[in-house]
Amino acid sequence: MKTRALIAASTLCVFAVGAFAATLPTTGSTKASAKSVTKVEKKVVKAAPVVTLPKPPAKAVTPVAQPTPAPSATSGATVTAVRLATLPPLDLSNMRLWNYAGNWHASEWANAMSFTPWRYNRVTRATNGDVNFTLDAAAAPELKAEAGIRAAKDGLWEAIVTLPKLRDGLVVAPLWLYNNSTRDEIDFEYAGRKGLDVTVHKYVNGLHVSKTQRLFAGVDMSGQRKRFGIQVSQSSGTIKMYLDGVLVHTFDKNTMGFFPTSDMRPIISMWPARSDWGNFVDWVGKWTPLKSNEKLVMVAHGYGYTAP
Repeated sequence: MKTRALIAASTLCVFAVGAFAATLPTTGSTKASAKSVTKVEKKVVKAAPVVTLPKPPAKAVTPVAQPTPAPSATSGATVTAVRLATLPPLDLSNMRLWNYAGNWHASEWANAMSFTPWRYNRVTRATNGDVNFTLDAAAAPELKAEAGIRAAKDGLWEAIVTLPKLRDGLVVAPLWLYNNSTRDEIDFEYAGRKGLDVTVHKYVNGLHVSKTQRLFAGVDMSGQRKRFGIQVSQSSGTIKMYLDGVLVHTFDKNTMGFFPTSDMRPIISMWPARSDWGNFVDWVGKWTPLKSNEKLVMVAHGYGYTAP
């Protein structure tokens, strides 16, 4: 199984490196995020800038939530929580290192967009059923749904999460959806302390396109317990993003011009962005490494999928 994981990690290297290009602030809706980038990709949107990307690292990496600067922001917005049914805890009962037949698997490899690698033991289950995601000076946490979790085109994915202390340079992705083959992707990402970014990624004729909206610009949600929901309807061409049961943004295929077309599975992750890439710093702020006795903890209290 370990050999399979190394092959999978190698396959995914190009995706994570390509995400660097997505950190460029633009007023358009596209970004470059090809998995293996050795030259500049053409942008789909005419106004998108052309940039020179850094040489990709040699080591294989897992896919991570693609960093995307928000083209516009909603400042000072508030969300009023509504009464919602509880979600069952994440089931890690069959999670074993390199067991991709189980429900979930915690990543155990390098992250090209961070100086801090993913480590399997940074995702742990508490006695009350909560799952702790611990970031320290040595390692970062990421939990990916595997074969035991249904992949789907449509439905409502939800996660209840208590956020860590948000800080400059920290990317917190409490819920995002991904397809490894097509690289279709839908994200919730806290961009340091700058706000909550929601993003859709798609490859069209081999070119990467994306659309991002920044929400709650400047609002510090550190330590808050939040419920994140992603409702996808590929047939109607809408993606609805919910926070605490309240609709905070809708992506519409008719206005975007592109849309996911494949089955996706959920991922939960947290990682410190590289501090030597200027565009990362522009996107999430500059990361200051944690001291040996410091740690940041994100807690997942529940997860659920509801079919349409």
